Amino acid sequence: MANRIRHRWPNAQCPTLAEFGERWRQQFPNYDRLDYLFAQRGTGIGGSDADKEIRWFMNRDFRLAWLRSAAGAQVIDYTRDDLPAHTPPEFTRRWSLLGLTNQK
Repeated sequence: MANRIRHRWPNAQCPTLAEFGERWRQQFPNYDRLDYLFAQRGTGIGGSDADKEIRWFMNRDFRLAWLRSAAGAQVIDYTRDDLPAHTPPEFTRRWSLLGLTNQK
């Protein structure tokens, strides 16, 4: 299989996750220029749900994850980056921190 890939794409590279992260940080040392959409659809293979799609919207002000399936759509993550970072003051079983934390 690797030979077939090399034949079709002789300059193909497969960086490790750490190498990819370093390259990303070099390109985007801060989030001033960051503004992108990332979409991923399930394949049905292994633990991947074929009927689900997640879309991430990210820029310097917020991060939003929107999950869509046959049952409908819902926001599963929303992090505002214009708020000061802090740990929530109370220890409860209210697990949702949507819009409450700055994770940078």
